[in-house]
Amino acid sequence: MSGDAQAAPRAAAGAPQRSDGRVGVPVVDDQRIFRSAAASLVRSIDQLELIAEARTGEEAVDLARDVRPDFVLMDVRLPRMSGIDAARAILRDDPSTRILLMSTHERSDLPPDLDDCGVTGFERKQDLTAAVLLERARRDPA
Repeated sequence: MSGDAQAAPRAAAGAPQRSDGRVGVPVVDDQRIFRSAAASLVRSIDQLELIAEARTGEEAVDLARDVRPDFVLMDVRLPRMSGIDAARAILRDDPSTRILLMSTHERSDLPPDLDDCGVTGFERKQDLTAAVLLERARRDPA
């Protein structure tokens, strides 16, 4: 991994399916306080495993190549490479990766290419709850 991207203590490399059946999730956000809060939310959900954290779009792409996440929780607006561009790069490498982009801004205030970048969806950060995160992270929603 490059830069300030860091694998969580229980980082899993290799195949995207975790051996214990949990969904592997990295959190990508340039704001340390939100990244920490989102990581805590992921850790609080038994079916999810925090596998890494990153600050930029480039770090997210490198991280995805290294840890092969099942689901990526990523900010839309990141330094140097946007979450939208990072999502496209991650999905080019592994189209089965689920990506939830998030922002504090309303959907209508974000770039229009958010609609066609291939992500699983979008949530406002202030609306992100354990139930929403788990629903979006599931590969086969009920």
